[in-house]
Amino acid sequence: MKLPSAFALTPKTLASLVSAAATLGVTLLLSWALVAGRTPEMLQRLDLLIYDFWVRYTAQPAGKPQVTVLELDEASLLKLGQWPWPRDRIAQVVKEVFDTYGARALAFDIVFAEPDRSDAAAIRQRLERVPPGANGADGALRQEFEALIDSLDRDRMLAEALKGRDVVLGYYFNADPTSRSGALPEPWLPADMAQTLGIRALSGPGYGANLEALVQAAKRAGHFNPRVDLDGVTRSIPLLQENDGMLYTSLTLGVLSLLAGDNAAVDFGPAVTAGGREVTEALTVGPFKLPIDGRAQALVPFFGGRGTLPRVSVADLLERKADPALLKGRVVVFGPIAAGLKDSRSTPVDNNQPGVELHASYLQGALTGHLPSRPYYTDAAVLSTLWLVGLIMLLGARRLRPGPFSLVSIGALAAVVGGAGWLWVQHRAVLPVALPLTQIAMLFVGLNLLGYLFETRSKNAMNKLFGQYVPPELVGEMNENPAQYSMSAKSTELTVMFADVRGFTTLSEKMEPAALGELMNTLLTELSRVIRADHLGTIDKYIGDCVMAFWGAPIDRPDHAAAATAAALDMQKALTALLPRLVVPEGAHIAVGIGLNTGKAVVGNMGSAYRMAYTVLGDTVNTASRLEGLTKAYGAAIVVGEAVRAAAREGFLWCELDWVRVKGRDMPLAIHEPLCRLSEADATLRDQVARHEQALVDYRERRFQQALDTWTALQAERPCKLHELWMERAQTYLGEPPAEGWDGVYTFESK
Repeated sequence: MKLPSAFALTPKTLASLVSAAATLGVTLLLSWALVAGRTPEMLQRLDLLIYDFWVRYTAQPAGKPQVTVLELDEASLLKLGQWPWPRDRIAQVVKEVFDTYGARALAFDIVFAEPDRSDAAAIRQRLERVPPGANGADGALRQEFEALIDSLDRDRMLAEALKGRDVVLGYYFNADPTSRSGALPEPWLPADMAQTLGIRALSGPGYGANLEALVQAAKRAGHFNPRVDLDGVTRSIPLLQENDGMLYTSLTLGVLSLLAGDNAAVDFGPAVTAGGREVTEALTVGPFKLPIDGRAQALVPFFGGRGTLPRVSVADLLERKADPALLKGRVVVFGPIAAGLKDSRSTPVDNNQPGVELHASYLQGALTGHLPSRPYYTDAAVLSTLWLVGLIMLLGARRLRPGPFSLVSIGALAAVVGGAGWLWVQHRAVLPVALPLTQIAMLFVGLNLLGYLFETRSKNAMNKLFGQYVPPELVGEMNENPAQYSMSAKSTELTVMFADVRGFTTLSEKMEPAALGELMNTLLTELSRVIRADHLGTIDKYIGDCVMAFWGAPIDRPDHAAAATAAALDMQKALTALLPRLVVPEGAHIAVGIGLNTGKAVVGNMGSAYRMAYTVLGDTVNTASRLEGLTKAYGAAIVVGEAVRAAAREGFLWCELDWVRVKGRDMPLAIHEPLCRLSEADATLRDQVARHEQALVDYRERRFQQALDTWTALQAERPCKLHELWMERAQTYLGEPPAEGWDGVYTFESK
């Protein structure tokens, strides 16, 4: 049944309806993922990467330094001995920090879980087994012994040093409920109390805590567990962690509560209503407002990479060589940075940042009011952004013109990223943008595809016409500026490649035709992929087991010689990777010889009335074919003309092979082999190439014995056909020197 004309859908109307449906579908899908908490892990990782970008490129000092890292560094270990140190030395550190340098507070990013290795306990046990009066022991002597034992009790010394001082001990939680050591401090509050405010802290059933005597002596203790995100990077710390139904503070929260004073108000707030439930945005401890998420996690403010915060070596502190200005009135965080103590983290600003710096950075941010946050309105803002972007993208695509729509898409992307960047720079507020960016990308691709289908129908017809002559991979680019390109033959500079499969004759004798055809298809496909997909070369034709390709036409590119050289090297790598997967008869050997030449050639649509092809002709092409044939003579994988080396000299390690006259050319030609990219060349290979080329100089200046000695040594180090060939030539001329007028050029009579 045919619809009345009033209801007939024109292609443009149909495209508009499809655009609207696609936009609505994508927006609904991403909105559901946000609301249901089903954001794909890939997009979560993208948000983390974007966050790291903001952090890395906006990191700067925040206000006056108020925190100093007391480093347990390599220098301290060398001076004072390996870790752990005796507790009397730790006690001395505590005294120096407060009594000598006047620090405001001291936090330990270290746990003292085991008794000190002193003799006090053993002596006390032996003394208790001696009955009063035995062996003449009287009360006075026993008192002397007791005093001596007390002087050896280093844990007691540390406990005495902690008393009355503003010290926060550190400990950790773990996931193993059977792994418990030491004594936990008093909990902050029951976990169910926090849950009523929307906080469900992370749980750590196991722990490694400090000796009970030290916990009782210190004013505070807090855990130093970091929070590692799904990509292995640490960006936040949990201010509260649950154990056996109780919440315990972090090391940083312990320090801040200590600084706020025992009578300071502690609030969960401000609490807001979001999504029909109470959400706590921050913990307020006295003057400190600490933004948190629903799991009591706080983002760490990063002011730079390793060593950005002020630091003092503990050895300098004990020797009283530290700068007093770095410690007086400051919060001091003592922790390991020596590599052997293995307390480093991957962070947005450093792949190997000491863990102690995370706590110090957070304290610096809290004390100066520079703490990042992810506000409660984040999800609502992202949801609103999704629908606003959907509307903008749909309006921008209403005429399905790729050019204007691309500008709209770029504008939407810039607005989303710019808005998120502004929130971060101005307020240190984190707005995840992975979902809106994904929406823009999906709609850009989908709606642009529709625009392409409806607006470029005329270009499709032209594509079919061009496709008869030009390789398909270049048609799209030529269509962008069709007036710039002509199918007419013209002379231009380009680089031509011939790549010939070695061992084909042996394979054809030992393999069935079908198997041989499949093998060659696999091999030529992989080589062509490197030429075409990886290095944007034009495959001219296949000549049996040979591939002919060129760079520099019809798309002009100044780096055609370098691109061809890189392609040749990557083809050899691809062949090496492919060979183990190929099934070849026993005794068969497959290799590829490649010849490259750069120069003027005629390129264009040429052929006959029966068949036309876009191809290249000229002496440059013929010479490239001759150079490919020389790979066998020199045992080289790739042979190039001197023009290739001159044009692509930078970036590759070159080895001069010879001066030759090839069949069809009267002028001599310097030929070279690119061994590898310059970045891949080690010192040994560079030295061997330099010595080989010096031997060539000696050879051409008739110092045949000196050249022979060099090649003999090189052959012993790296046996190859090239060294062997030159040894034979030098040996020949030692026996029968060349005639006068000899120019050192070798003439090849065959192709």
